[in-house]
Amino acid sequence: MNDKSRGVWLAIAAVGILLGAAAIITFSDEANAEGYSVKMKPLKGNHPYSFVLTAVWNIPEGVPVNNIEPPAGSEDPDDPWMAPDDGYLGWCVDRWKGLDTSYGTTYDATMWYSYDPDMDFTLYGKDENGDPVEAEPDWNRINYVLNNKGTLSSYQIQHLMWHFSGTGPYPYTSGAVYDMIQQANTYGGDFEPTSSDDVVAWVLFISTSRQTTIIEVPFEPEDDDEPELEDETAWAYGDYTFIAKKIGKNWGWMFDYEVGDYEEDDELKTPFYAGAGRNNIDNGYKAGEIWVWDDGDTLFVKYVLGDGVYMTESHIYVGENFPKKAAPGRFPYKDSDLDYVTELTVEIDLDDFDGDDLIIAVHGVVWS
Repeated sequence: MNDKSRGVWLAIAAVGILLGAAAIITFSDEANAEGYSVKMKPLKGNHPYSFVLTAVWNIPEGVPVNNIEPPAGSEDPDDPWMAPDDGYLGWCVDRWKGLDTSYGTTYDATMWYSYDPDMDFTLYGKDENGDPVEAEPDWNRINYVLNNKGTLSSYQIQHLMWHFSGTGPYPYTSGAVYDMIQQANTYGGDFEPTSSDDVVAWVLFISTSRQTTIIEVPFEPEDDDEPELEDETAWAYGDYTFIAKKIGKNWGWMFDYEVGDYEEDDELKTPFYAGAGRNNIDNGYKAGEIWVWDDGDTLFVKYVLGDGVYMTESHIYVGENFPKKAAPGRFPYKDSDLDYVTELTVEIDLDDFDGDDLIIAVHGVVWS
């Protein structure tokens, strides 16, 4: 690189475009109103990925960003540690201020998660007269651009950072930058990273006289504390099967109930079996019990599920004759939008029936 081109690179580098590391974070929505006090060091340019590498360290424990601290001797421009994976990729979001990228320069900075609503600093753009005006960074669209770069060059990405940080003076009416602005305006207003293929911006604020930058950190969704579950169809055990009664070819049971025979605290109780194909309970497991009783006016059917068993759908047939089909989705008393319940009581008006001798079939979709 000749002196002239080196000067151009360093001039661009002064806007603070930084390079990214293969660090992995865990998303946290815990805001920190005061930010996190860290050390940062902008390093050499790295076109075409970025122009400046940045090391960040002294990160407090529990903050989901990896410490990257320069080793001893890193002030040497020929130090071999300065490879693309040794720093964070990032961008300038403060068009009108500079940042010293010479070797050995270390800054005290405050670091914020870009979705933290309590970020406490101000960026400034310029109005048509060149006077400072307070900027309103659009962090959702900044993160959208970072995750949808496509074939954009680092120059184009940087202009997009200035545009959506509110500090850029350039009007865009055509070209790749303009097209991405339109795309981000359409799709990026509510953008948040969701997958491990995404990145998320963290903001580094040094002072009102120094440039504010962002770094890209690979995003990893928060671990789901809920165990992985598998679903099964389940039926209340009874005296009759759909197969034996030639109602259908699917497994499942029905049972007799006589109004007035059972009351609360003295219910009819029958096992609730899941996955018992061919009506063989050894093929499945007991998912809980079904309790049935009445008070003369109302029939109560209660699902009582076992430990670690949840239900998302319930279907109940009650009639004076056997059902015509073994299709629980057609049963008259049903709820297909339960939120992983462990207990459910269904109330059925006994005025719907002429007699006291009933046939009941109780089905559910359970998870364990």
